[in-house]
Amino acid sequence: MSHQATNWAFRQRNLKPATKIVLLNLADRHNPDFGCFPSLNRLMDDCEMSKPTLIKHLHELQLLGLIKIVERFKSDGSKTSNLYELNFGEGSKETLPPPSKEVLPPLVKKLYPKEVSNNQVSYLKKKINKKRICEDAVLSDRQREIALSKNVSETEAKLQFEKFKDYSLANGKLYADWDAAWRNWLSSEFFKPIAPKITSTSSTKIADDFLENLKNKKIRA
Repeated sequence: MSHQATNWAFRQRNLKPATKIVLLNLADRHNPDFGCFPSLNRLMDDCEMSKPTLIKHLHELQLLGLIKIVERFKSDGSKTSNLYELNFGEGSKETLPPPSKEVLPPLVKKLYPKEVSNNQVSYLKKKINKKRICEDAVLSDRQREIALSKNVSETEAKLQFEKFKDYSLANGKLYADWDAAWRNWLSSEFFKPIAPKITSTSSTKIADDFLENLKNKKIRA
């Protein structure tokens, strides 16, 4: 066991819980002098996972540059357990070079036969970084600009954002880029004008009162 490896594994953020369990168990099996080379059966038992699930999470850790999987062979040429090189001594995952398909172990290549591209690494990172919208979120300046670019008034944008937020919370939506999700909402079938049409700039107060009344109704409900 290496305290340095374990501390490093605990500090890694934005990983799926199951993926982090695999990383922590690899760190726990790491020996400062000899490295980390548990068998898949040992890791399956440590992580309480099936072989395909374990291999999937090992693959994700390697795509993120957190580990490198190296095949090992006995003197008679038969295969033995892989060596897992933990990158805690070479820098963070952001500074490591993108992985290539050549370093993937055979079982991972079998499950993921297609070439690993930088786009796939980017997609994986976005997938890991997906999050829910905050219940107290309000229309940001960027989201207001997006709405104006689509000829949606500021008042309408505020109303639509409340509807967008309520829908996202109710349906458990997760996005890495909520600005992009907002842009898609404004172009989707869900977008239906709510605010009353204003024919004069002096009537802006009518729209503000309408928005305030709508919020009050939601609070009472």
